[in-house]
Amino acid sequence: MNVGPNPKIEIKSSKEGRETLPLNVVNNYFSLGVDARIALEFHEAREAKPGKFNSRFRNKMFYGQAGGKDLIQRKWKDLSNYVTLECDGQDMTNKLKEMKVHSILFLNISNYGGGTKPWGASGMGHFQPPSTDDGMIEVIGLT
Repeated sequence: MNVGPNPKIEIKSSKEGRETLPLNVVNNYFSLGVDARIALEFHEAREAKPGKFNSRFRNKMFYGQAGGKDLIQRKWKDLSNYVTLECDGQDMTNKLKEMKVHSILFLNISNYGGGTKPWGASGMGHFQPPSTDDGMIEVIGLT
């Protein structure tokens, strides 16, 4: 992923001399595949009928129903038919095919989806614990 400053944004200096950028939205993670499809389905349903989404429990029930529907239909069972993935200069597309990944997550936090910790306990396995200030974006494929 090549990330750089947006040349259309005017950079303002604060009193301490640090540069500040206008910020309206912070996304700690985004995804492709079934995860994104369920989030879009939720968003569209909530926009259409906001009164039906008035509690965390009901929202989680909607997500559970949408996720359960995907488990049966398996529309995203092989995301590699639709995307290619390169991480740190390595083509990971064959790994997507091999693992039959149905969702790819790009994270800058240690958990996702309401508190799930994809890495397990801190330091578990051969993974470095993720950190929001390490300058890295973790990439995870879900099967």
